Amino acid sequence: MSNRRANPTRDYWRGRQVVYRCYDADEVLLYVGVSGDVCERLAQHRRASTWFKDTARTVLKVYPRRLDASRAELAAIRSERPLHNIRHAPGWVEPRWARRKGA
Repeated sequence: MSNRRANPTRDYWRGRQVVYRCYDADEVLLYVGVSGDVCERLAQHRRASTWFKDTARTVLKVYPRRLDASRAELAAIRSERPLHNIRHAPGWVEPRWARRKGA
């Protein structure tokens, strides 16, 4: 049996393809991400990301497919330049070991 209690909000968002933007109190964009379980992903940031303590507002946008959400995340990171995104930021190069064959 799970230790988690039923949570209608968490249940609503689970499985939806979401791009999320985290802003600080001065509306500075801290981070852009994508997730199919945005509540769990934000909980992970809360536990492990040093920047998350500065988050004052999070904006969510739902996409019909993961591919659409991933493309939107990539475009947002490249054009909006959030402070704490490393992957996909201008100048970032994917490590050779992480590249897909044929890509």
